Amino acid sequence: MKKIQITSIIVFSFLQIALSQGSGSLEGIVFDNTRSEGVQYAHIHLLKSDLRMITDSAGNFKLEDIPAGDEVLKNDALGYGKPRIVHIRIFEDSTVFIRLNLEACEYDYLGGGNCPVCLQTDQVIPIVYGNPGRKTIRRMKKGEVYLGGTVIDYCQPRFYCKRDKVKF
Repeated sequence: MKKIQITSIIVFSFLQIALSQGSGSLEGIVFDNTRSEGVQYAHIHLLKSDLRMITDSAGNFKLEDIPAGDEVLKNDALGYGKPRIVHIRIFEDSTVFIRLNLEACEYDYLGGGNCPVCLQTDQVIPIVYGNPGRKTIRRMKKGEVYLGGTVIDYCQPRFYCKRDKVKF
């Protein structure tokens, strides 16, 4: 009988410790190294606790009431390539500060369909990624599309200028 009581006390103690785990905060900035400024509207997602937010106009963010312990932060922003995954530890009754440095995607070109070399659109065609079907291959042979390959990534050119042979 004493074994059952001792085991029950031990199990109850572990449950009490697990349930009384405190929380902390995470504060930081998503920063564009190229432009030397914060990245507005960047996505912040804590995967384990499923907390999410978007950075403010200066790239700042703050998440509170995060359960103490190890956490995985996923960060992505339009025009900055693949999402970043960062492993962090949240401490009870503390704030963790973090700076997430991003490099802009080299193909983040805001000129629309204008070639960055000749500034024209008459020889610009879209780049198609993935496994091409018969219709896409016919369009490629006619010079209507450019095949970009089967690997699809977050930071890829969208257009090809036939005149200047440049991807952008």
